[in-house]
Amino acid sequence: MLIDKLEDYSIQIAELNRRKIRRQIEHLLKNVNLPSPLQHEFYKSQKAYILRVHIQKQALPYLLSFLSFHRITIYQVIRTKFENELFAIDQLAHIERRFDFYIDGLTDPFIKDKVIEVLHQGTKLQMKYTLRKNVLSLTSTLEDVGAILSLLSRHHIDIYQAYAPSQPQAHITRIS
Repeated sequence: MLIDKLEDYSIQIAELNRRKIRRQIEHLLKNVNLPSPLQHEFYKSQKAYILRVHIQKQALPYLLSFLSFHRITIYQVIRTKFENELFAIDQLAHIERRFDFYIDGLTDPFIKDKVIEVLHQGTKLQMKYTLRKNVLSLTSTLEDVGAILSLLSRHHIDIYQAYAPSQPQAHITRIS
C-alpha cells in the first residue's frame, strides 16, 4: 500500500471575499467524503481570501472536481509554500495571461486526447494552448481559465496545480 503524504494547497476561488460564499464552501467541505480527513481554513492574503487545504496529493483532483460540480469557480491552485506566486484576482481580471496547469498523465495519448477534446468543447472561449510533458500552458483571461479548470475537473482530469507563473521559465533544449 502506498502511503500518500499530506500537503498544503492554496486555492483561489471566485467571490471568496463574500461571507455567504465562504459559508457555502465551508458547508460543502464538511460533507465531502475523502479517504483522509480534510483540514481547511480561509486565509486573507493580498486583500483577498484564499482557501488553504491540508490534503493528500492524490485527493486534490477529487476535491477540485467536487467543488466544480457544485458550481464553485476556481481560478488558481498551488502548493502553499509557493503561495507568493499567486496573483490577486483584480490584477488578472481582464488581461490575457499565461496559466500553467500541471496535469497527471499528460504524456499518455488517451489523456492528452481527452484534454484536447475538453478544450475544444468550450469553443466560445478564446484561448491559445501548448501541451508539454505534464503541463498544459494556456493563454487566456482569468474568467476563461476558471471555466476551463472547471471543465477539466468535471471530466476527471487530475490537476495538481494551476496558476499564472510570475516569470516565464527558461526552456532548455538538448542538441544531440
